[in-house]
Amino acid sequence: MELDSETKRVMRSEIDGHTKQLTQLINNVILLSNYDSGGVELNQGDWDCNLLMDMAFSATPMAQDTKLHMERINRLPEGTTLHTDGAKLQQALTCLIDNALKFTSEGEVRLICEPAAKEGKVRIVVEDTGRGVPAGKEEEIFERFKKLDEFIPGTGLGLSMCRLIVERLGGKVSLDPAYTQGARFVITL
Repeated sequence: MELDSETKRVMRSEIDGHTKQLTQLINNVILLSNYDSGGVELNQGDWDCNLLMDMAFSATPMAQDTKLHMERINRLPEGTTLHTDGAKLQQALTCLIDNALKFTSEGEVRLICEPAAKEGKVRIVVEDTGRGVPAGKEEEIFERFKKLDEFIPGTGLGLSMCRLIVERLGGKVSLDPAYTQGARFVITL
């Protein structure tokens, strides 16, 4: 039986999408393995927060296609730089932005750089107006292969990978349980 051109197009699109998902899964497992084994070297340097935010948004394919309002806010004093591995931090931010986009159907996603309460520290916040995380699941979501909703695409590796990267950079990442308009993830470096 011959398939019509529309059916072929849809099938090609489905195969392409699943191939990309499988490739991303393999890349994430390799990356996690490298972090676990200590095989990832840091390339520290001084990074402008605006540049880091731009890199994170541009590296998130879903951010290019979304109808959500995407906002970058830099509350750091003019000329402030972060001494970190910018590429690794961008990977962590990309995981958080991707997660926010998956669970937010309308509203906005904000990426914020601001001074932390402790002198010399910086907070990088990814917050959304999505469905949020149920109470009591604040730490569980960082477990490998943990998915709270099986109907949302993904492998359950993104948040655990984000935590591994941020800890390797000498920081901490957590979910802010006080935020009730969606989800707010806070990185402190």
